[in-house]
Amino acid sequence: MTESTRISSLAIHNNMMSDITRNQKNMFDLQAQISSGVKTKTFSGLSGSVELFVDLEAKVRKAQRYIDNISVATARIDTTNTVLDQAIKIGEDTRALITQWRSANKDTLSFVQQMEGLKNSFKAQLNTSMEGRFLFAGSRTDTPPIVDPIPANTTTGTPDKNYYQGSEEDISFRASDSLSISYNIRADHTAFQNVFAAFDQALAAHAGGDDAAMSKAFELITNGLDGMIDLQTENNVNKINLDDVRSTHVTLQTYYRGQKESIISTDVVSATTEMSFKQATLQASYQAFARMNELKLSDFLR
Repeated sequence: MTESTRISSLAIHNNMMSDITRNQKNMFDLQAQISSGVKTKTFSGLSGSVELFVDLEAKVRKAQRYIDNISVATARIDTTNTVLDQAIKIGEDTRALITQWRSANKDTLSFVQQMEGLKNSFKAQLNTSMEGRFLFAGSRTDTPPIVDPIPANTTTGTPDKNYYQGSEEDISFRASDSLSISYNIRADHTAFQNVFAAFDQALAAHAGGDDAAMSKAFELITNGLDGMIDLQTENNVNKINLDDVRSTHVTLQTYYRGQKESIISTDVVSATTEMSFKQATLQASYQAFARMNELKLSDFLR
């Protein structure tokens, strides 16, 4: 190797071009980060944070699944509550009709028609479906829970569930990793059994003109009403509990998203500052490169 080669500017030239190219690439990367709002569009750009990012993303999706499931259950609970409102109203109307019969109108011709109408209305409420699912049939959601026509009690005035053809299994779902909730109400509940028994007892008492038997019908419908009010309270408690769990999921999801964003999102202030620094460095490199190109070998030998 000659002396002239050793003092040549070729190595300096190559190093400077490498520095300029690297600075340009860094600037392009920073411009992309600032314009897109994210540090990278691939996992390779996350360096050692890939595992944490993937874990946070999975937690966000899991929380959303719980939120969606709770929303579905809450909608069914709301519909169930509306049905119970109507069922309670039918029970109150039935008790009022029984009271009226006992007070003055034992011979009214419309009693049977009214009682049968209330009975059928009650059946229709318990056969309510939502999105093709019968709400009061337990896990047998494709089957109307009340038989049509409604069979009489095995023993008049004794509550039973002869009328019920749904499942005896409740519907439950996991509202969180540690909480499973059964939120449905079945039409074979004793509250409803009492109401159907009251219908039969009242019709039999009317046919026999028996005030004592009608008094038992009054007792049955009152027990049914008390039971339905308790069911509605339980239904509302389930909704409150689910709302609380849902709020927890939303809070956690917001936190996980924040952590995820902190990993991938661009810190615009920091990136802009770094961009300015690299622009100054690149400008200085261009100036140095231009100055170097003006030099001759003789300039190195002075």
